[in-house]
Amino acid sequence: MAANINNFNALPKYLKEGTAELVHGIDDLRLGVMQDLLTTNKSTLENILTGTIDGDSEDPYAAGYMFLRYLAKQGQTPTGTIAVESMRELPLVIHDGTQAGQRNNFYIKDMKTNALTAGEIFNSDGELINENDKARYEALNYDADKQAAWLETLRAAENMTIDDISLLTVKDANIAIRVIDGALEYALDNATTIGAYLKRLETAESNIVTTHENVTSSESTIRDADMAREMTAYTKANVLSQAAQSMLAQANQSAANVLSLLR
Repeated sequence: MAANINNFNALPKYLKEGTAELVHGIDDLRLGVMQDLLTTNKSTLENILTGTIDGDSEDPYAAGYMFLRYLAKQGQTPTGTIAVESMRELPLVIHDGTQAGQRNNFYIKDMKTNALTAGEIFNSDGELINENDKARYEALNYDADKQAAWLETLRAAENMTIDDISLLTVKDANIAIRVIDGALEYALDNATTIGAYLKRLETAESNIVTTHENVTSSESTIRDADMAREMTAYTKANVLSQAAQSMLAQANQSAANVLSLLR
């Protein structure tokens, strides 16, 4: 384990030993040490966690294990959840254009089991919202007791999540079915949203590829124009050079003709 974690050996002893306990599992001996540290030997536990002492051979294992489990538990408390929930309200910002500021905000719902619920079943006036719930309620109009039982099932399911369902009784199973139906609808809606986001990203990708191809083509055209300009300048200079040489040759020939006449 130490070989895979940078600076692992620099960690306090109780953290290293506690990590090992989390990986391998704690045995009955160290469970007894934990109970001792929590009841009759609290000062030793405090000294280990503050780094004052390392403790006896079994103490660091138990102290580190308790400390890490405590941190894990704190991550599931309402205090920790509030922070996570506030983060979920923030969108995933993705730059999906060729210009500065071309970006979209993507909102993705929480898909943990404690967020998968039956959804909103009743409105503020106590009326059913979901069309399927209404249809089933109306289908039971031949038996007032069954209608009442269905409403009771819906009221029980309204505030439940996947984590809360039970199958111990027929009533619990009916509630669970309604919660699962709502959770499926929630998950499918989220999947549809994510699919729409992916389509937008694919469109943006296609636009960026097209833009890149256009830029590359333009760059090639500009390079061709630069090459043509250089070739034109070279040809012009070559023509001027040849013209100058021709004129000089003709001037020399004229001087030679004059001299030949004077002889």
